[in-house]
Amino acid sequence: MSAGQKLFRELGIRQGSYIKASLIPEDIRNTWIDSRTQANFRDVNKKTKIVESSLLVVTSQDCDIACSNDDLDTTVELAIFKPIKNKQVFAGNQFVKSVRKLQIQLEGEWFEAKVEYIITISKSSLYELLNTNPEVFLLPDVYRKSIPLWRANRYLRTALPDAFNNALIPILNDLLSELESISRKEINGSYIRSLYIWLDTLEEVEQYNFEFFALTTEDTPDDTLSEIQDSIENITLELVERAGYRESDDSIYAGRDSATFVSYLTRFVSINLDYVSLAKNDDDTGPQL
Repeated sequence: MSAGQKLFRELGIRQGSYIKASLIPEDIRNTWIDSRTQANFRDVNKKTKIVESSLLVVTSQDCDIACSNDDLDTTVELAIFKPIKNKQVFAGNQFVKSVRKLQIQLEGEWFEAKVEYIITISKSSLYELLNTNPEVFLLPDVYRKSIPLWRANRYLRTALPDAFNNALIPILNDLLSELESISRKEINGSYIRSLYIWLDTLEEVEQYNFEFFALTTEDTPDDTLSEIQDSIENITLELVERAGYRESDDSIYAGRDSATFVSYLTRFVSINLDYVSLAKNDDDTGPQL
């Protein structure tokens, strides 16, 4: 078997798996940071190093990990989730709202990954390190689903017109926290999988026809779904009243993923909520972002 197949079949390394950084000697962890894409995050210092209390979470797809030829797919991608204090926890960095940071909670402790700190490790070296002590864990289901979305959304975002954003953002600032509170699950996650919007044009114009839609999980209770619909309707009405834009006649505001056709979603684009994260002064991302 290839090293990737051994990782996948023997050790259970798959997307959403994680190992504790304490299993990896510090000198080896320090060499791993050389694989980061930005040179200024490769120097070993207090801010950039991989501390023992971190979690190394696999973000590579299962099929890439289990490739039968290591020469074709040589590495595994890992996100470094560092422990953070409760005062650093922010809803805008959870449930894939931000493409820059992702915060998760495991056994009562919060961890945060930053896209700049992602590393890639050769499959053969990772197998050699873990083969003698294969303590591999699996994230809860909600986070396993978040990981690929977090990575993919960075490249799938659609920029909405500035004029529309200028009208929308103040409304979200006022009403988004209510929607988050309504949709939050008691343990790990949100009933809302994604927020979508349809605009009749992505050009800069004075008038827009628009429609919002919240895609929720299959297990969303009826009363919660109804509250989410009401909240999305309130956001819609505020945009109509404040900006004078026109709501689509087809608005249904929310629906479960199990009852929503792909053909329906294709007319929408996912709403980019990076500004929510950036509002908390995430200056680590650099001016280019």
